[in-house]
Amino acid sequence: MPPRITAEETKILARKMRVRFLVPFAIEDQLTEITAICESLPNELRLHGKAFSDSLLAVHATTSLPYQLAQSKASALHFQRIHMAERIRSLRVDDEDYAIPEDERNRKALTVAREKYNSFSESDDGINALVADLARTLLEAIEQPSTARAADELLYQAVVGLWSAFEVLVRDALIVLLNCHPTVAAQLLNNSHSKRYFELPKLSIEELSEAKYDLSSSMGHFILGTRDFSDVRTIKAAFSAISSDAKLIEVLNDVTLWDLNQRRHLIVHRRGVVDAKYKTSTQCQLALGERISVTPQDLDKYFRVVIQSAAAFLKGVTMSASNDPLSVVPE
Repeated sequence: MPPRITAEETKILARKMRVRFLVPFAIEDQLTEITAICESLPNELRLHGKAFSDSLLAVHATTSLPYQLAQSKASALHFQRIHMAERIRSLRVDDEDYAIPEDERNRKALTVAREKYNSFSESDDGINALVADLARTLLEAIEQPSTARAADELLYQAVVGLWSAFEVLVRDALIVLLNCHPTVAAQLLNNSHSKRYFELPKLSIEELSEAKYDLSSSMGHFILGTRDFSDVRTIKAAFSAISSDAKLIEVLNDVTLWDLNQRRHLIVHRRGVVDAKYKTSTQCQLALGERISVTPQDLDKYFRVVIQSAAAFLKGVTMSASNDPLSVVPE
């Protein structure tokens, strides 16, 4: 049976700590579907899928860094306590000890200390002590206003990073789609809803000359290269025009994805301070001028919905509206 958190004081400390700090989870397991999908994609799309996964891994690692540091500190202190005791026990106290070289005694003390620490960390008492110590480290840190603000900012930036990873994936993959299947551009530009978001740009003679007067393999770059995909409504407009994938439309309509998108805007443009537009679009109960808070539990949901949306998106983007598979694109 794995060690359990049984001490009530430790449970209280852990709950308080989780309100402010992300406890790392097995994000690689959540990304398994993305990895599997990417293996079947053409090379260019595969690279975009991998970049998305790498971005999420980076957000997870950065946001959970305070926990990782506190855990390392707690582990080091307890190991030092055990190791110190073994070093003391190895000191010579009688004539028989003189026959054992000091280096050998030190190596033996280190080996015994590691064994005892492993046993300690795998016991209920050990896990309670380690969790309590790391929680205290983090909770004591945010007693300082500057550190508390930094902890909040880390959660803010995680929101921005998660949306940015999804936004970049969508834009880059759509560019590949239109470059490989220029007829899809007509669907995007002629659809009554999506044409409010997308238009054929005016091109200079220099740009046409550079393209050798043939845009058939560059439609994605010309139409979407500078297009802002920071609004989820833009993404939904694009796919309502070029795809009939019900699953993709469903995930793009997810309220959690909408909430992530709106919070990203508020953080980027107003540093999280609630305005009238945000209250209207999210039914937020905070007063105007108050600052939103992002919790680690919010991030748990945002990670899941971004990964779910990316998986549905990568599946949907491999087919154009005419059911022409992107898998025929040469490597």
